[in-house]
Amino acid sequence: MKTTIMGLTSIFPDICIIMVDANNGIKPMTKEHIFLCVTLKIPFIIVITKVDICKDRQNILKETLLGINKFLKYPGIRRIPVNVKANDDIILSARNIYSESITPVFQLLIGPP
Repeated sequence: MKTTIMGLTSIFPDICIIMVDANNGIKPMTKEHIFLCVTLKIPFIIVITKVDICKDRQNILKETLLGINKFLKYPGIRRIPVNVKANDDIILSARNIYSESITPVFQLLIGPP
């Protein structure tokens, strides 16, 4: 955590990418990283990886998405998750990323959908 704080405060990035493993869900360290971004007013996006692993277990992916959505609604964070699936979602996210009201959520597939 000390390394993360040092990195975020020394270079002050334009945006942070928070990675979440689709089959493991949101973890305590991930929550800490999101809190740091909110505290330092650094916009962030969430990228859900390994979605292809959950192809046969869609309930696990749904639990991960619900966990992310629930966490983003906590007091102090209060972000609207925008599930990016089309070009219009990308445009909406790009226009509002600095408003501190939304968080784009991307899902990555390794293989063919």
